[in-house]
Amino acid sequence: MSKGSYRDAHEKYRIQLNGINNLILFQNKIGFINPKYQDKFTKFIYYSKDYDENILGISPKRIRDISIEKNKLFLNNMAQGRFELPTSAFLN
Repeated sequence: MSKGSYRDAHEKYRIQLNGINNLILFQNKIGFINPKYQDKFTKFIYYSKDYDENILGISPKRIRDISIEKNKLFLNNMAQGRFELPTSAFLN
């Protein structure tokens, strides 16, 4: 490891948790020290719950079509300098 800047001198680790159940298990067993990551966890849980409620009863093909529409809308907004993320209300 090089002895350049502070960031270069420290080892970096990454944890990937697949699935909401594994994320909740991590939170319950280990938790987050950094408030930034605790906040991200909380926002994700609310987002996931909202998403699941909004797609209930919608066919997988329609969900895919909506995702394509949302991506096109997002890319068009970015091209025009607007960076709002699409909301789950788009499903309604």
